Amino acid sequence: MKQSMTLTSLLNITHSIIQAGMAGATIPELVATISNDGGLGTIGAGYMSLAQLNDEIDKAPAVHKEAITTSTETDTTLTKAISGKEARGIKNQLIVNLEQYYEDILPYPYQNDLTSPFRKLAAQNNNVVDLHLWCGQTPRLAKVNYAKDIFRSLI
Repeated sequence: MKQSMTLTSLLNITHSIIQAGMAGATIPELVATISNDGGLGTIGAGYMSLAQLNDEIDKAPAVHKEAITTSTETDTTLTKAISGKEARGIKNQLIVNLEQYYEDILPYPYQNDLTSPFRKLAAQNNNVVDLHLWCGQTPRLAKVNYAKDIFRSLI
């Protein structure tokens, strides 16, 4: 039997919103906002050199990248505490604090909207304690790579 997957489950996003990577018009803050709010943000990199693309990628919160690359599967948990929809994240104080009120967690998108302001503030302040540390299926597969290395591995 053929298994069917929706776009949102295939890309591990909440909304079937894909922000176009418009060269020259897409800024990292837009990409991050779309991605942090459950869509698929993309960097318009068609006009960029590899050095410029690396610079854009480096604008992701360093604490998030570090948390993912230094974690193992035992550091993760499935939770709906942050967004109201179950997702895998690195267990931190934010998840611990919110899960104390598990019975009161609102369904998506209400919980996501409720927690969005302080998650954005945590990202701006590099506050790993209150940052939503989504990590996908397994942090073990995460690697710090430069765009040039990724491109070379594809050819």
